[in-house]
Amino acid sequence: MDFSEEVLRHESGNRGEGNTKLVLGNNDSGAAVSVGTRTRKFSRDDKGKGKMVVEEVLLPQKLSDDEMDWQPVVLEENQSVSGAADADVEPLWRQAARERAIKLAPKFAFFKADEDVHSDEDDEEELEPAADAQDWPGPYSTALRIMDDRDAKLRARELGPSSKLANDADNVILWTPLKNKKAPLRPVPSLASLCMQTLASHAEGIESLGGIPEDLKHKLLTELCRSRKMNTHLLTEILCDNPVALQLRECSWLNEDDFEAVFGKCMIESLEVLQLDLSGRCMPDYILPTTLAKVPNCMPLLRKISLMGNYRLSDNGLDKLISAAPSLSSLNLSECSLLTSTGIENLANRLQSVLRELYINDCLNVDAMMILPALKKIKQLEVLSMSGIQSVCDKFVNELIPIHGPNIRELAFAGCLSIFSVEFHSITEVIS
Repeated sequence: MDFSEEVLRHESGNRGEGNTKLVLGNNDSGAAVSVGTRTRKFSRDDKGKGKMVVEEVLLPQKLSDDEMDWQPVVLEENQSVSGAADADVEPLWRQAARERAIKLAPKFAFFKADEDVHSDEDDEEELEPAADAQDWPGPYSTALRIMDDRDAKLRARELGPSSKLANDADNVILWTPLKNKKAPLRPVPSLASLCMQTLASHAEGIESLGGIPEDLKHKLLTELCRSRKMNTHLLTEILCDNPVALQLRECSWLNEDDFEAVFGKCMIESLEVLQLDLSGRCMPDYILPTTLAKVPNCMPLLRKISLMGNYRLSDNGLDKLISAAPSLSSLNLSECSLLTSTGIENLANRLQSVLRELYINDCLNVDAMMILPALKKIKQLEVLSMSGIQSVCDKFVNELIPIHGPNIRELAFAGCLSIFSVEFHSITEVIS
């Protein structure tokens, strides 16, 4: 049975009651299917020959035409009741979906510039050349503009001096050499200094220093300390001849065991000058009784000693050294951080008749006003260096100068920030 037409009928009177009917009919056979009323009509010839399955479409009640959602009607045997559907006939559900899309299209429509109809003015604007990408603001265009400006300034800077030189090309520079003036000559090292440098650079190969004069030994020691080539073997070779002076500007290479082994066996009675700077690592207080202060007055000829930077020398160790060398006239105790005012007072009281030079720079535990009475007792004080001691004040200087002014040759108060109103011209008058 072929269907030639499909009619979708809406009964406006019964829309509110939900009695919408879907009718499929054919003029020849008169067969009809009513979905709303659930009635099926077949012709006499078609009864019992085939089955048609129609899904009932139940529409919601009280809905508008735009909100109606049509669902397809599924027919068996390619949408035909008798099994021979016409291929040219459009399915009912597709037609209903098209009509619904046409009704809902205005609600979802939006403006799209690319699909708008262009006018003549728009065509003219499109014919105009597009602006440069660098003219538009943005990080890329800004970076390009900065680079262009920098290159332009660089080119202008490079062309500037050349143009200036071109303008000054006509100017003639007159040069006249100086006469009667000799070029400074580079000092030529002496043969003795070259030999000392060679010996210092090969210090590990020196076997003995016997028979070398004292002045050459002193120069060799200075060069060895400067180049940090000094060792225990060379120190033993120097002390084996009972030298008068031993000057080591740097003793950080020496440890306690080597110091005790060297000075415990050598004869130190002939020493007059002893310099052991930066000896805090090798010479603490408890090692002095077995080395330099074995017995009182064991160094009777020693008149000058320098222990600068010995951070392990305390007041007790200083007393032992003074008892071993009672003839000291010059002491350099700068940067001995363990020394206090008590040690300086004992020093000044015991050496008041022979002491001439005292260096106690940067001894932070020394109070200037506490040692002032002891310093006044020194009879022949010529050099006093107390740089870096903040307790030195105007009162200390004003009380010290009238007593030692005629004998003083050098005063050092660098870094003493408590001195404000001392009249140095009056000090000069007293000293002179």
